[in-house]
Amino acid sequence: HQQQQQQQQHHHHDDHVDDVAASSSRRCFFSAASLGFFASSVGWDLVPGEALAEGNAQRPKAYDKLAREITKTIRKTVELEESGASLSEIRKSGDPVKGYYRELLTKYDSDARVNGDESFISLKDTFQELGNFYRANGPNSRLTEDVRESVLSKLQSIDESLQ
Repeated sequence: HQQQQQQQQHHHHDDHVDDVAASSSRRCFFSAASLGFFASSVGWDLVPGEALAEGNAQRPKAYDKLAREITKTIRKTVELEESGASLSEIRKSGDPVKGYYRELLTKYDSDARVNGDESFISLKDTFQELGNFYRANGPNSRLTEDVRESVLSKLQSIDESLQ
């Protein structure tokens, strides 16, 4: 019985450590998001949801508006960074992404009208690519040309799929 109690306490400790790590990861993500980018990985299941049976007809207009705001803000921030802007200018430009990200997850990650849509999958890919880059290189790093071009290409694809 004592061994079972110890195992339960150990399991509870592991859960607490996992909760603290997840909380720390979220804090790190939102801190890096002030720069417009992501220093920790995006915690999404990257398996696409069910594809829409009737194409984009069922996709909520509010999602389209949010997705456009996300692509516009990330593009502006990436281009600002490329122009040699200061970190404070980049941070100011990218700051809204943090709220957009929260809204996207809260409203649409489990919404079958959206989560199988090409634009949503591409948004997740964009966030993951940026997250991987900043996690590996630090939140104040400038994007490499390859990553910048890849992100801008994904943003263009997202915009086209929202037409």
